[in-house]
Amino acid sequence: MKIAIIDSSKCEYAQPECIAKELRLLGHDVAFFDASLVPSNYIKICIITDIGPSTSVDHKPLVDGIKSNADLKFIANKDCLLKYFDKKDCYYLPYGVDMDIYSFCSSKKNSEIVFVGHNKPKDFPERDNKLKFLKKIFSRRFKVLEGIFGEDCAKIYSESKIVFNYSIRGEITMRPFEALACKTLLITNDVSYLDELFKDDVHLVVYRSNKELEEKVKYYLDPKNEEERNKIANNGYKEVKKHTYKIRAKFVDKKICEYENRNRKRQSNFKKKN
Repeated sequence: MKIAIIDSSKCEYAQPECIAKELRLLGHDVAFFDASLVPSNYIKICIITDIGPSTSVDHKPLVDGIKSNADLKFIANKDCLLKYFDKKDCYYLPYGVDMDIYSFCSSKKNSEIVFVGHNKPKDFPERDNKLKFLKKIFSRRFKVLEGIFGEDCAKIYSESKIVFNYSIRGEITMRPFEALACKTLLITNDVSYLDELFKDDVHLVVYRSNKELEEKVKYYLDPKNEEERNKIANNGYKEVKKHTYKIRAKFVDKKICEYENRNRKRQSNFKKKN
């Protein structure tokens, strides 16, 4: 089947590229197009990412996704799906993980707590405040790294005792999936619908205030609590295997097939009537 992917965010190393890889492995002919340039013999799907509960209505990835005129739309954030999209051929598609990349599990945890991601104080002041807060308390025990992706990021995660996360738009980012796949404890802020995927204190650890963040990081870095930290990390590792991009792509494939079957049925009924 010929599938055209319209990527509303055009972010490097993001969900659409991972979905495309897996759809190709399922035997589909997959290509990326701008919304206005899709050939007529392709099924058009739009994958809408880089959005969250705090996303404004004029946010370009959201606007481009809404206006894409795709046959099917897959939205990475459930709040935005419910708020901006109708139910017809629009589906929730949370991020996932490529286990071919994020499966580096090191037995040596040389780093204590790490954050890998964008750190732009002017653009993300709330995240910057959290990073400064942790840096003030944990000093050199806390590493902040930028511009690291793929296997390099997986190596850092797997060699750390804790991966810190703060979601800037209140969305479920790729970081939880990637950290858990590296068998490392994730400590993250509480975001909507996270509990539909992972359970607090079972698969990961959630904080809701600076005080709680400090207490939980100190608790899980304490050697006395290493066994508990490892237990949660192991649980998260097992659970995240339900959220691979292979599984996400099979969901997309299923919805495309259902769409095609409905179209064939409509065309058949139309011919019978005429």
